[in-house]
Amino acid sequence: LKLLVVDDNEINRRVVGQQLKTLTSDVHFSENADDAFAKITLAASEDRRFDVIIIDHMMPETSGVELATKIRNQPSLQSTKLILSSSSGLISYEKSRQLGFDAMVPKPVMQEALFASITDLVLERPNKDRLSSGATSDLQAQQAIRILLVEDNTANQRLATQILQKLGHVVDVAGNGVEAINSVRNRPYDLILMDINMPEMGGIEATRRIRQLGNQPIGTPIIALTANAMKGDKEKYIQAGMNDYLSKPIVMKDLRTKIAFWTHQDTPEMGEETEKPDPQKEPETSDQGTAALQGLLSKLN
Repeated sequence: LKLLVVDDNEINRRVVGQQLKTLTSDVHFSENADDAFAKITLAASEDRRFDVIIIDHMMPETSGVELATKIRNQPSLQSTKLILSSSSGLISYEKSRQLGFDAMVPKPVMQEALFASITDLVLERPNKDRLSSGATSDLQAQQAIRILLVEDNTANQRLATQILQKLGHVVDVAGNGVEAINSVRNRPYDLILMDINMPEMGGIEATRRIRQLGNQPIGTPIIALTANAMKGDKEKYIQAGMNDYLSKPIVMKDLRTKIAFWTHQDTPEMGEETEKPDPQKEPETSDQGTAALQGLLSKLN
């Protein structure tokens, strides 16, 4: 099989690529619709068409649906199978078919569901019942949202991404405040997790500038991520435009509670707030922090 993965998020491309490596070695990648369409038409002109293309739903400039329409308008590409990869629980299998796709897999993409869809398409087996009543309803139950994680430390990025994906959410990652601003210019987010201390631009300044952009929904929650919150810091975060804060290293239970509260999925009773960091508590050393990260990662894996 010759496969193409189209997704503007590098982590998503890497994850799906790793999943597909056990299925075939002929996997290609595109980070946007224009690059993908160029690769698709070139492959067709050389008579080495892609068998299956996995396309992200929401991409800046040209969406996955628009890309699918362009592909379907090419007579030479009618045999190519298209799979929609979507974090929207509102898109059913039937709706994806109406949009020009042959199948749909929800995000975060599970290897079993992806393999089953590809196999069904290649062998031309019906997959309507399984996809529409199974995977889609599971995603709706999880109430998946798109989250921007702004964090410069790669270990923290990995930990937080794994936690968020295990909670069923779609994650984009920015390495500093400048990247975060560029990300929010390209697409809206349901929630932003913002590290405070980062190179180039820290979380407080990035939050101020994001609030001034005007292209994000007014109520988009921004939660500060900080290792050692001191007395008075919360007030600074709020003045900058943040809504709340979480202490690091991140605890899954606390993160789940914050996300549920700020996205109105589950409002906790008064007094059920997650534990706040103690300003008098001795801060962790770097060795302790690393050990904590390694322990959490081993549990997730």
